[in-house]
Amino acid sequence: MTKAKKILLAAVGMFGIASAANAHFVTFGWKDNGNGTVTLFGEHWHGDVTTPYSDNGGLHIYSDAGLTNLLFTVQWTGYILNSTRATLLGNGTLTGYQDGINNDYFNYADWMSTTPLALANGTYYFFTGTNCCIDTMDEAVAVTIRGVTSVPAPEPASLALLGIGLLGFGVARRKLAK
Repeated sequence: MTKAKKILLAAVGMFGIASAANAHFVTFGWKDNGNGTVTLFGEHWHGDVTTPYSDNGGLHIYSDAGLTNLLFTVQWTGYILNSTRATLLGNGTLTGYQDGINNDYFNYADWMSTTPLALANGTYYFFTGTNCCIDTMDEAVAVTIRGVTSVPAPEPASLALLGIGLLGFGVARRKLAK
């Protein structure tokens, strides 16, 4: 084998190891618990999960792609082994899921679940962190949660009133500062 082929094989081998270590979740799922909370699930890409834990302090959920507005940090508290998405959807464990997180072309069937939290329909940015190993993600992923009926979304009228109130507060502060 030539020296160039050996270097190429070594580089490919190192890349394969590095990329595999950075993508342990392939799918995120959710369950509307019917009581104003949602449980989140992460599908793990290799081997049985022997305990729910985090190498990254839990699942961090942001409202923005820049990861500046942290909404929740939720811990992994449970796990389900050897259950496909179809099975979990069929038996009601999952209300929905989003494919294609990290090269999702297999159905790995090992899941970790979180403590319940109040999370309405919408798009959120999930990030566990890059510390290896069990809940490693190499970058934040936009997850659009749909089908949640027990957690109300903020009403536009309430948000508008909050905005008007903040605007009035700002005007009053300026007048006081003069």
